[in-house]
Amino acid sequence: MKVPGIFYLFTVGFEAWRIRIYPCSVRERCRQPYTSDQPAPAVKLSQDDVERICQRVVDHDMDTSYVAQQFDITRRHVQRLAKAYRETGNIPILETPGRKPYAEHPPDLKQRVLDLREQLDLGAVAIAHILRHRDGISIANNKVNEILLRHAEARVNRRKQGRRRPWVRFERCLSGVTLHMDWYHNNAPGEW
Repeated sequence: MKVPGIFYLFTVGFEAWRIRIYPCSVRERCRQPYTSDQPAPAVKLSQDDVERICQRVVDHDMDTSYVAQQFDITRRHVQRLAKAYRETGNIPILETPGRKPYAEHPPDLKQRVLDLREQLDLGAVAIAHILRHRDGISIANNKVNEILLRHAEARVNRRKQGRRRPWVRFERCLSGVTLHMDWYHNNAPGEW
């Protein structure tokens, strides 16, 4: 069987390279049509759905692929939920989606920042430095500045926004500007 492909020929110095590029067949095989009347492919389960899934698979001995089709989830996910239910006897509890926050701040952080601003009349960088060294709170300067902006204790400086100089892109005026060749003329007849 001959696979269709596109040939590209390019040269680097004295070497010539010929490359065949094949069309992607995986995308065509796995592409599934999506219409607006169908539910979205990634549907979140509620805790009640998890309970129903576990009861149908474990208690009523229903097929995992049939249950997965009913709830529009993968068969493997149904198997995972059923396994956890069989091992513990309790319905598995879904975890909260999303990542954990980068930093855990004390609940009175806003008040501390505003008090330092009022007492010492400092900026965001100095307030963050004091909170880090004196109070032992791991906090970024941007977080302090965000709190000050939200409570109208700081202003947005337009001169610090964006890039001052525009991006400079170097473009050559001609295509062979950087090309360098050395040659010499040999006095022997017919040779260079």
